[in-house]
Amino acid sequence: MKNSLKQKEILNLKLKHNILKEVPCTDEESKEYAQMLKDGLPLPDDVHEPEFEGYAFFKTDGADLTEQETSQLLALRKLDYLKTIRNCVLFFTTCAIISMVVAFIIAISH
Repeated sequence: MKNSLKQKEILNLKLKHNILKEVPCTDEESKEYAQMLKDGLPLPDDVHEPEFEGYAFFKTDGADLTEQETSQLLALRKLDYLKTIRNCVLFFTTCAIISMVVAFIIAISH
């Protein structure tokens, strides 16, 4: 069940958003893990097989975060992103108001 589609998607999203870090295995470790797969043995929990042929196996680092810490990290990132969105809206609103004032002044002066 470890390699289900949803679990792979969750893993990819955690890697993409830097909740987990991808650490490549050495060539020796990759050969060992490839042999384990050929023998039908499960990989260790922190080891993942590459999506494409020819790439090294990788381990995930950062799994020491608890669910509460992960939730807190994501909530803080959401706040940071919301602040950025608010600043962008404020900037474009200010630009629109300034352009309307300038257009009004130009219209009055003609």
